[in-house]
Amino acid sequence: MSVVTTVLLIFPGSEHEPARIREVNAFESPGQTVNLVSVEAPNAALSEFHCWYGGTKSALGHLYLGSFNHFDLDGFRRHLSQQVQWEDPEHVQVLIRRENEWAYSLYTHAGAQLVYQAPTQ
Repeated sequence: MSVVTTVLLIFPGSEHEPARIREVNAFESPGQTVNLVSVEAPNAALSEFHCWYGGTKSALGHLYLGSFNHFDLDGFRRHLSQQVQWEDPEHVQVLIRRENEWAYSLYTHAGAQLVYQAPTQ
């Protein structure tokens, strides 16, 4: 049986993006790896360093996402808060939606602090 979890990771532009996302995607759980991907897209009208998918400006920070089956959320949160070398962990937000929830739960401080718990169906 499938139990899907969607993960959205938001972190400030002050973070060194390539290094941080490599550290994030280094998370492993038995039978599962993480490969969060950016929502940013190259825009030929600007340089290769400016990109977006919607609107007319680049996003204020970085947004990565992925969906996983039987996701080890507790392990991933520990990994984010203990193994990733954030410059400003207090500004790192994680939105999580599990298959049986109506909305996303919000964690701050690189996944260490639950701010809002989504109700279940």
